[in-house]
Amino acid sequence: MSVPENEQVKPIEGSKLRVFRFSDNLGAILATQTLTPSDNNANLALWHSMKKDVETIMSGLAQRYSIQSWTPETYAENYISKYLKEYGFAPEVVEVTPNKIVFRNHSCPALNSGNQDHNSCTFCENFEVLAAKTTLGGKAVFVKTIAKSNPYCEIEISL
Repeated sequence: MSVPENEQVKPIEGSKLRVFRFSDNLGAILATQTLTPSDNNANLALWHSMKKDVETIMSGLAQRYSIQSWTPETYAENYISKYLKEYGFAPEVVEVTPNKIVFRNHSCPALNSGNQDHNSCTFCENFEVLAAKTTLGGKAVFVKTIAKSNPYCEIEISL
Protein backbone atom coordinates (compact mmCIF):
# COMPACT_ATOMS: atom_id res chain seq x y z
CA MET A 1 0.00 0.00 0.00
CA SER A 2 1.33 3.45 -0.84
CA VAL A 3 0.31 7.09 -0.66
CA PRO A 4 -2.82 7.52 -2.80
CA GLU A 5 -1.88 8.93 -6.22
CA ASN A 6 -4.82 11.33 -6.26
CA GLU A 7 -3.38 13.10 -3.21
CA GLN A 8 -0.41 14.50 -5.22
CA VAL A 9 1.89 13.73 -2.30
CA LYS A 10 5.53 12.92 -2.99
CA PRO A 11 7.25 10.05 -1.16
CA ILE A 12 9.85 11.05 1.39
CA GLU A 13 13.08 9.09 1.32
CA GLY A 14 16.67 9.34 2.46
CA SER A 15 18.81 8.86 5.50
CA LYS A 16 18.15 10.36 8.90
CA LEU A 17 15.02 12.17 7.80
CA ARG A 18 14.01 14.86 10.28
CA VAL A 19 10.38 15.84 9.86
CA PHE A 20 9.02 18.91 11.58
CA ARG A 21 5.49 19.00 12.93
CA PHE A 22 3.63 22.08 11.72
CA SER A 23 1.50 22.48 14.81
CA ASP A 24 1.68 24.09 18.23
CA ASN A 25 4.90 22.23 18.96
CA LEU A 26 6.70 23.24 15.75
CA GLY A 27 10.37 22.52 16.01
CA ALA A 28 9.81 19.21 17.76
CA ILE A 29 11.01 16.28 15.76
CA LEU A 30 8.09 14.18 14.58
CA ALA A 31 10.30 11.37 13.34
CA THR A 32 13.95 10.58 12.78
CA GLN A 33 14.18 7.53 10.67
CA THR A 34 15.68 6.13 7.52
CA LEU A 35 13.29 5.65 4.62
CA THR A 36 14.01 3.94 1.34
CA PRO A 37 12.27 4.41 -2.02
CA SER A 38 10.41 1.14 -1.44
CA ASP A 39 9.42 1.88 2.17
CA ASN A 40 5.77 2.52 1.32
CA ASN A 41 4.48 1.66 4.79
CA ALA A 42 6.61 4.34 6.44
CA ASN A 43 5.66 6.89 3.78
CA LEU A 44 2.00 5.99 4.15
CA ALA A 45 2.23 6.40 7.93
CA LEU A 46 3.90 9.81 7.54
CA TRP A 47 1.29 10.83 4.95
CA HIS A 48 -1.60 9.85 7.24
CA SER A 49 0.02 11.66 10.17
CA MET A 50 0.56 14.77 8.07
CA LYS A 51 -2.98 14.67 6.68
CA LYS A 52 -4.39 14.41 10.19
CA ASP A 53 -2.19 17.30 11.36
CA VAL A 54 -3.27 19.46 8.42
CA GLU A 55 -6.95 18.76 9.06
CA THR A 56 -6.52 19.55 12.77
CA ILE A 57 -4.56 22.73 12.09
CA MET A 58 -6.98 24.07 9.48
CA SER A 59 -9.98 23.23 11.65
CA GLY A 60 -8.32 24.99 14.59
CA LEU A 61 -7.60 28.06 12.47
CA ALA A 62 -11.21 28.14 11.27
CA GLN A 63 -12.36 28.04 14.87
CA ARG A 64 -9.80 30.60 16.12
CA TYR A 65 -10.65 33.14 13.40
CA SER A 66 -14.38 32.31 13.08
CA ILE A 67 -14.06 31.16 9.49
CA GLN A 68 -17.35 29.74 8.25
CA SER A 69 -15.89 28.55 4.94
CA TRP A 70 -12.44 28.82 3.42
CA THR A 71 -12.03 31.22 0.52
CA PRO A 72 -8.86 32.39 -1.20
CA GLU A 73 -9.03 35.55 0.92
CA THR A 74 -9.50 33.79 4.27
CA TYR A 75 -6.74 31.30 3.35
CA ALA A 76 -4.29 34.11 2.49
CA GLU A 77 -5.16 36.17 5.56
CA ASN A 78 -5.34 33.46 8.19
CA TYR A 79 -3.22 30.51 7.07
CA ILE A 80 -0.52 32.26 5.05
CA SER A 81 -0.21 35.67 6.71
CA LYS A 82 -0.89 34.64 10.32
CA TYR A 83 -0.19 30.94 10.77
CA LEU A 84 2.93 30.62 8.63
CA LYS A 85 4.34 33.84 10.09
CA GLU A 86 3.72 32.50 13.60
CA TYR A 87 5.92 29.51 12.77
CA GLY A 88 8.84 31.37 11.22
CA PHE A 89 8.21 31.31 7.48
CA ALA A 90 8.15 35.11 6.80
CA PRO A 91 5.31 34.81 4.28
CA GLU A 92 4.38 37.34 1.61
CA VAL A 93 1.07 37.11 -0.24
CA VAL A 94 1.76 38.02 -3.88
CA GLU A 95 -1.61 37.38 -5.54
CA VAL A 96 -5.10 36.34 -4.51
CA THR A 97 -7.84 35.81 -7.10
CA PRO A 98 -10.89 33.52 -7.14
CA ASN A 99 -8.82 30.98 -9.13
CA LYS A 100 -5.30 31.38 -7.80
CA ILE A 101 -3.16 32.19 -4.76
CA VAL A 102 0.55 32.93 -5.03
CA PHE A 103 2.68 33.40 -1.94
CA ARG A 104 6.32 33.40 -0.94
CA ASN A 105 8.07 32.22 2.18
CA HIS A 106 11.21 34.28 2.76
CA SER A 107 12.47 32.05 5.57
CA CYS A 108 12.62 28.29 6.01
CA PRO A 109 12.61 26.92 9.59
CA ALA A 110 13.85 23.51 8.39
CA LEU A 111 16.85 24.94 6.55
CA ASN A 112 17.49 27.41 9.36
CA SER A 113 17.76 24.46 11.75
CA GLY A 114 20.45 22.81 9.64
CA ASN A 115 18.26 20.23 7.91
CA GLN A 116 19.67 20.83 4.41
CA ASP A 117 18.50 17.79 2.45
CA HIS A 118 15.75 17.61 -0.15
CA ASN A 119 13.39 15.91 2.29
CA SER A 120 12.76 19.22 4.06
CA CYS A 121 11.34 20.60 0.81
CA THR A 122 9.41 17.41 0.09
CA PHE A 123 7.81 17.50 3.53
CA CYS A 124 6.87 21.17 3.16
CA GLU A 125 5.55 20.60 -0.37
CA ASN A 126 3.38 17.73 0.86
CA PHE A 127 2.09 19.86 3.73
CA GLU A 128 1.14 22.72 1.40
CA VAL A 129 -0.50 20.30 -1.05
CA LEU A 130 -2.66 18.89 1.74
CA ALA A 131 -3.47 22.32 3.23
CA ALA A 132 -4.64 23.67 -0.14
CA LYS A 133 -6.63 20.54 -0.92
CA THR A 134 -8.19 20.23 2.54
CA THR A 135 -9.44 23.80 2.72
CA LEU A 136 -9.96 24.98 -0.85
CA GLY A 137 -9.92 21.85 -2.98
CA GLY A 138 -6.89 23.43 -4.65
CA LYS A 139 -3.60 22.16 -6.00
CA ALA A 140 -0.36 23.63 -4.59
CA VAL A 141 2.88 23.65 -6.58
CA PHE A 142 6.29 24.95 -5.47
CA VAL A 143 7.65 27.16 -8.25
CA LYS A 144 10.85 28.16 -6.41
CA THR A 145 12.60 26.99 -3.25
CA ILE A 146 15.22 28.45 -0.95
CA ALA A 147 16.98 25.07 -0.99
CA LYS A 148 17.61 25.54 -4.73
CA SER A 149 19.36 28.87 -4.15
CA ASN A 150 16.31 31.07 -4.66
CA PRO A 151 15.78 33.99 -2.26
CA TYR A 152 12.39 32.52 -1.23
CA CYS A 153 10.03 29.61 -1.75
CA GLU A 154 7.18 30.50 -4.09
CA ILE A 155 4.00 28.49 -3.95
CA GLU A 156 1.14 28.69 -6.46
CA ILE A 157 -2.26 27.31 -5.59
CA SER A 158 -4.67 26.68 -8.45
CA LEU A 159 -8.33 26.62 -7.52
